[in-house]
Amino acid sequence: MDRRHFIVMATGSAVALAGGAVLSSPVVRPVTAIATPRDQHNRTIALMRPPKRQRPVVAVLADHRGSETTDFIVPWSVLTRSGVCDVKTVGTRSGPIKLVPALTINVELSTMDFDEQFPTGAGAVSLIATSLRSAQLSLTGCQFRP
Repeated sequence: MDRRHFIVMATGSAVALAGGAVLSSPVVRPVTAIATPRDQHNRTIALMRPPKRQRPVVAVLADHRGSETTDFIVPWSVLTRSGVCDVKTVGTRSGPIKLVPALTINVELSTMDFDEQFPTGAGAVSLIATSLRSAQLSLTGCQFRP
């Protein structure tokens, strides 16, 4: 058997196998949707609605023992300038907060004050990097509650 004869036979066999595979494939039937009761549909949609506030409250939280300047100023300024949310500057305690390397700021609220003013919590919390390794923030306040 010469080479040309072999190639023609191999090609013919491959075409025959492919044609047989197409002809013997199972028939796909369309899936019919199951009707969902209207009240169940309405409950599901209600659960997927956004949070209770028209404008979310975002807490930009800084540690009084030292927080990074750009990590505080950039989220605060971008969110404030965007106008899509109410931004609150929050400290772990009231009073001035030293930002590293060079600024000192006064925040609007402490975490305790924030909890009193917003009992349902914040729509989002921006945690600021701290310069102290041992500074672990205890987030009893300013918790994210969707």
